[in-house]
Amino acid sequence: MKAGERMSEEQKSKISAANTGKRRTDEQRARISQSIKGRKLSPEHCKKISENNKGKIISDETRQKQRIAVKNRPPISEETRRKLSESHKGQKPSKETLIKRSIALRGKLASNKGIPHTYQARLRIVETMIGGFWYGNVRYYANAPQYCEKFNANLKERVRAFFGYQCVICGKKQGSKKLDVHHVWYNKKACCDDTPRSLVPLCHECHTKTTKGDRAFWSRLLQDMIDTRFEGRCWFTKEEMERGEKA
Repeated sequence: MKAGERMSEEQKSKISAANTGKRRTDEQRARISQSIKGRKLSPEHCKKISENNKGKIISDETRQKQRIAVKNRPPISEETRRKLSESHKGQKPSKETLIKRSIALRGKLASNKGIPHTYQARLRIVETMIGGFWYGNVRYYANAPQYCEKFNANLKERVRAFFGYQCVICGKKQGSKKLDVHHVWYNKKACCDDTPRSLVPLCHECHTKTTKGDRAFWSRLLQDMIDTRFEGRCWFTKEEMERGEKA
């Protein structure tokens, strides 16, 4: 066969038939693995492979075989998982790659659709996204860390009342929808542990801004506001609330 010449479908079929049922020995697999270790395909080679695979449609029979092969594959060892993790560290797909993935996945249902994440999985996802513990996102899962029991409807109402039922950032007044009560230091256990117990009312837009933005900045800003403008206080006591006092 000449360089650059492609095999015919008949040749491919013959090779496939000849290899059907054959399995490589562990020694052969080890030799192949050693021979390709550290080898990287050139951009030109990758481009040729991509072009060669364009337009190819995998039959349902082949897909079924692939599913069975993957299902029966032995579990990946911890060492292999670690190596895979190390090899992918710092890698970010290009914008072009992300667009291609999006187009390829359009209209397809996710294989895990309808299957809820476990609490541990949700916790890993949340910590990866925000870089810290965020109790609120996992509060409804069994055996998950809950809000402090002292952070209840009564306390939230006393926080809103203390700040005059308005958002402390933009000044928006509370309407038909109650203002959110935000944990300044993003710890949902704040009322139960020794961390700062700072709470403020926020409108939905400002709450989203503080959650997705620079958290350290917002924590410092809101805490400074509580300390300087409200003498370190951020809610009415139950007695003050009953007397109808104002901040």
